Amino acid sequence: MEKEPRFPSISHALLINGMKRMEGNLGNSGKSTSFNEMLEKIRLDTIRVFNEMKHFESDITVDMLREKLTTTSVDRKKKLLEVCDIYNSNTKKLVGIEMNKDTWARYSAYRNRIGDFISKQFKVDDVYFVHLKYSFIVEYEFYLKTRLNYIKILW
Repeated sequence: MEKEPRFPSISHALLINGMKRMEGNLGNSGKSTSFNEMLEKIRLDTIRVFNEMKHFESDITVDMLREKLTTTSVDRKKKLLEVCDIYNSNTKKLVGIEMNKDTWARYSAYRNRIGDFISKQFKVDDVYFVHLKYSFIVEYEFYLKTRLNYIKILW
């Protein structure tokens, strides 16, 4: 019994059987060209996602890569600096009501420090919460102590 081919998503499921071999024109038809372009896009997306995952995951499995490629749930997940910005914009409105200006300035400084750490350590603009591990906290603490000479970390 022959297995059905697996596709990254339903939208990529083309009728492969509809592409017939033509003597001398193999790969030159419109269907072949569009199919090859789609395959190249899938290949490049796979490489990009794999490289992104490599920064955050110690072990990457085929299942993890497939899930990342086939789901759009990443769009709904929050990033660390995005949440910091939302929190800071809300707390700025509380200055003079529940919070003093110095406290808000420390929140803002914390956001900038963690943003610098992420860009220097991971070479990205922001990270998803789902990618954060305990090692992130340890590395950030080390960064604060060594690069910024903080001896006491206030959490």
